[in-house]
Amino acid sequence: MNLTPYQPVYSQPTNLIGRLAIFAPIVDKMATHLAAQRRRSFTNRGPLEGCAYRGDDGAMCAVGCLFSNEAYVEDGEPENMPASQLFDADFYPHISAELWAAKPVGADDDDYQWVLGFCQTYHDKTPNQVERSYSGRLETSGHLSDAELAQRIAEDLYEVLMYQAQRLGWDR
Repeated sequence: MNLTPYQPVYSQPTNLIGRLAIFAPIVDKMATHLAAQRRRSFTNRGPLEGCAYRGDDGAMCAVGCLFSNEAYVEDGEPENMPASQLFDADFYPHISAELWAAKPVGADDDDYQWVLGFCQTYHDKTPNQVERSYSGRLETSGHLSDAELAQRIAEDLYEVLMYQAQRLGWDR
């Protein structure tokens, strides 16, 4: 599914939009997956209680949808690991290989890891923790079709990424 290209609500420097635009295939995949799933990936397994790359009911988080169940089974649940640590091939050889394979052509390695990290935060946090969150979007969008919800989730993800990119000085 190709979602409508994101149109920022407010003016953004062209280099910032261009730097984030390369990640459109990843954002589209995450948004489409999360819209169809309509629930957070959550586990109650002992010390892992909370959001998980694979939930108890088979749900997948925003980053978890980028790697296969086979890679997950081979490497195991990365216990409370931020997305950036999944790229460590010494600890997660199968997941790492699939995440690197999903990186958009021409994307900077550090930027890619950074984008996945903030997309993971969007999935994991609740509305009382951050302004834009997946669970917050679900609370207000139950009446939308999957395609409409995917569009809203993609817009949320771009807003989060633009805000964080500006904080890091990507717009300079």
